[in-house]
Amino acid sequence: MNEIQKKFPFPFKEINGNYGMNIDNETISIARVTNAISFWKDRIMFMNSLKQSNLIKI
Repeated sequence: MNEIQKKFPFPFKEINGNYGMNIDNETISIARVTNAISFWKDRIMFMNSLKQSNLIKI
């Protein structure tokens, strides 16, 4: 996690073993998981999402 943190301008926050941050409209999270999505293998999952907003010109 320390090596990943060096690449980002803001610190990750840790909650129950999941690390995440919000930068503007983007959410980035990293977690170590063993579940159906990871085919029941120990994996590190990197998740990213963008929040979209519609600007209305009046």
